[in-house]
Amino acid sequence: MIVDPSTRPGSSDPERLGSLAVRVYRLCLFAFPRGVRRAHGREMLAVFEALVARRRRKAGAFRAAFFAIRMWIDALSEGWVARIRLRDDGRRGRMLDDLWTDLRHSIRALAKSPVHAFVLVVTLALGVGATTAIFSLLYGVLYTPLPYDDPGELVSVVHRATNVEGVAPRGPGGTDLVDYMDGVPSIDGLGGVQTLETNLNDDDGAARVVMGWTTPDFFQVIGVQASLGRVLRADDWAGADRARMEDPDFTPPPMAVLLSHGLWARRFGEDPDVLGRTLRLNGQAMNVVGVLPPSFRLHMRADAEISPDVDAWALMPVPLIDAGRGLSGLTVIGRLADGATLDRARAEMEGLLEELTAAHEVHARLGTVVEVDPLHDQVVGPAKALLWPLFGAVSLLLLIACVNVANLLLVRASAREREFAVRAALGVGRARVVRQLLTESLVVALLGTGAGVVLALLAVDGLVGLGPANLPRLEAVSLEGSVLWISVVASVMVAVTFGLAPALTSARVSGQSLLSTRGVGTVGPAGVQLRRWLIVGELAVSVVLVAGAGLLVRSFAQLRAVDLGVDPESVVAVDVAVPFFSYRDDATRSAFFVQLAERAQTISGVKAAGVTARLPLEPGSGGTWNAPYAPVGEVIEAEDAPRARYRSMTPGAMEALGLRFREGRGFVAADEQPGDLVSVVVDSGLAGRYWPDGAVGQSLEIRVAGYTGQPSTVQARVVGVTEPARFTSVAEADEPTIYVPYHQFTPVDGTLVLRSDRDAAEIAAEVRSIVGSLDGSVPVFSVRTFGAVVDGATAEARHALWLMGAFAVTALILAAVGLYGVISTLALQRTREIGVRLALGAVGGDIARMIGVDGVRLVVPGLLAGLVLAFLASPLLRALLYQVEPVDPATLGVTVIVLGTVGLVASLLPAARAARMDPVEALREE
Repeated sequence: MIVDPSTRPGSSDPERLGSLAVRVYRLCLFAFPRGVRRAHGREMLAVFEALVARRRRKAGAFRAAFFAIRMWIDALSEGWVARIRLRDDGRRGRMLDDLWTDLRHSIRALAKSPVHAFVLVVTLALGVGATTAIFSLLYGVLYTPLPYDDPGELVSVVHRATNVEGVAPRGPGGTDLVDYMDGVPSIDGLGGVQTLETNLNDDDGAARVVMGWTTPDFFQVIGVQASLGRVLRADDWAGADRARMEDPDFTPPPMAVLLSHGLWARRFGEDPDVLGRTLRLNGQAMNVVGVLPPSFRLHMRADAEISPDVDAWALMPVPLIDAGRGLSGLTVIGRLADGATLDRARAEMEGLLEELTAAHEVHARLGTVVEVDPLHDQVVGPAKALLWPLFGAVSLLLLIACVNVANLLLVRASAREREFAVRAALGVGRARVVRQLLTESLVVALLGTGAGVVLALLAVDGLVGLGPANLPRLEAVSLEGSVLWISVVASVMVAVTFGLAPALTSARVSGQSLLSTRGVGTVGPAGVQLRRWLIVGELAVSVVLVAGAGLLVRSFAQLRAVDLGVDPESVVAVDVAVPFFSYRDDATRSAFFVQLAERAQTISGVKAAGVTARLPLEPGSGGTWNAPYAPVGEVIEAEDAPRARYRSMTPGAMEALGLRFREGRGFVAADEQPGDLVSVVVDSGLAGRYWPDGAVGQSLEIRVAGYTGQPSTVQARVVGVTEPARFTSVAEADEPTIYVPYHQFTPVDGTLVLRSDRDAAEIAAEVRSIVGSLDGSVPVFSVRTFGAVVDGATAEARHALWLMGAFAVTALILAAVGLYGVISTLALQRTREIGVRLALGAVGGDIARMIGVDGVRLVVPGLLAGLVLAFLASPLLRALLYQVEPVDPATLGVTVIVLGTVGLVASLLPAARAARMDPVEALREE
């Protein structure tokens, strides 16, 4: 009796039932019609078990497992075909039958040459995955619209002081902004924002948050609504004029505050009853009126000192008219009115500024100009210098991948010419061969693109996670479907075109002629020449990528070799901030930070400690200011008075940072006491300009910014001279620098810098204990090492280097594989010639030289063409290079040596194999 394999067998055959392979095969048999299973199921199971057992004995368990998998696939495909035949004996059934047969034969054909198939799939995957990932990054950063209502109508408005060097563009002064709101018809609304870190105090303790201070119309201008409650509006203002807000005896009324979704979730557990709750932010009572959507982020111009992730929002506590004219710390955006154009808005704003300049001398003195630009362009503009060269590089990589796939398919076709000859001789039609190769090409293309999609998903996540902090809009980056389709179509077209070309060519040759030549040399001169040109082009493009990577390596080495003027080793930085409304008096703030620095110096293992308003190389210029100074005999009020960057520090901060002194000393405790002369330290650039014979003891006038009040001019005496330090950028020298004691300018937040070999976490714990003893409401946050800050300052250059380096290495590998395949094929086609030469007395060296010359004839033109392309493409990298010219002879020379060596090795391997050929075997083969 025939037993259905689906029937549970008895206990007489426990070994067979215990086999996982047999159980899976039994399930695969369900693909067959029931009648087939009843008639042959038991026999098929027995045969399968016997074959697997024999394969296990002869080849081992690993090969037996692969054999079992192939048998499973055969059972599924054959069973499905049998079902189709049973249901439909017509044309559709035969077509599906042929399709399954072609697919099965294609998989088997690829399995016979797994290395070749693996290289094809990996090459396509690299091309599709890398291109899709980089373009997705490019599209997400540069071309995704800003997440606001009608983002194309938003513009950025800045004032630029053309008569003052070293002053970055800023938002219009508050009084100017009020005039613009009323006097520019093409602008429907103007809003300003400024972000500052501040303290949040509630029942859960103190925390550091980012506060956004806005003008009344800001949220209406950008078009954002609250997800809970409402946004801020003009009638929420509950501040006072600047004088009263700065009065320590004045208690401001409670203000309205709008929470971000992130702060609402992590601090209040998404409690909807948070509306109406009173918090203390920056020492000020504030009532919660709403919560913003989770997707909301702040996108402002790239050079604005704005944090994109703001935790809480409130209206500016002082009126705009108290901010004066000229430049301010606000970042200002506007919305074009209906029907208004950008050019008309510019013209109206420039005309109004001309009237303001005539009425207010501050604009004439500063040389104020107004700039109105699309907000999107200002947000993403600087990122173009990094992203476009990377996109160009990855496009070249896709081109190399496609060329390599074409070459590999042509090489594979050459190796199968005898197969084509046999098929033709047996009467297999051209259409049947074409269909089979089309199926094989599609299988390769689908496997490669499928792997490429997986690689793209991983690469996009990696690019977002490892991208430099100053790269905007990373949250908008995701796998971009349009470029994925372009990459997939390109790879499929290449695979199909070059996979079918040999079949179409060989179909024009008779089977008898193919067999007479044994399938050797039938590709013809045009086919051989095509492969040669493909390799030359591949090498040329590889030169561009390798040269670009070499330039970035040299540039990064130059960047890391820059003398920073400070010593970042063994330095720990800890941020500490006091609430403004609790420390409104400058003297109170200064006393807190000076006392903190003094007590921090007593921590075990700390060699030096001090507080500075801004750690070197961290983004932003908060806590510093650009202002004039005047040596003795010059007038500080003069329009051409020299300017410097001012930085405030407590005693010990310079020593902790590792500033190097040329003469004099740093600050001591006595310098923090008020007096007729303020002690200052200057850098050697400023000192050498005025006092080349010695600056210590010299006097000058300085302009000290007011943290809350107006700037003041004071008399100063130089007590020390330091080496120039890189505070703003590793790549650019700083302005002349004047260091002033901390009591002269004391912001609410300061960075405690400690020089110690101890672990940063241990030091931070002791700092928290000290701060807690001084004021338990003051949080300690952002513990980091100075070395990590320096690494962050070079992150963009390192990011570009890693990506370009990865592309270059991949291009090298692909070029070597392609060249090796072509030279191997040429050597194979010359088997008869090699056999004859060896039989007539030629030695192995002659044969190797003959084959090697073929490789040299490909490598040299490829390198020469690549040098030309590298010269033409070099300007694209100029913005990413530091102290390295885009056309660098040393880099190009090394590139030629590296690629030449790779090319020669790829050529000599098949040449060496040909030199070891046995002439008798070669002639017998032919």
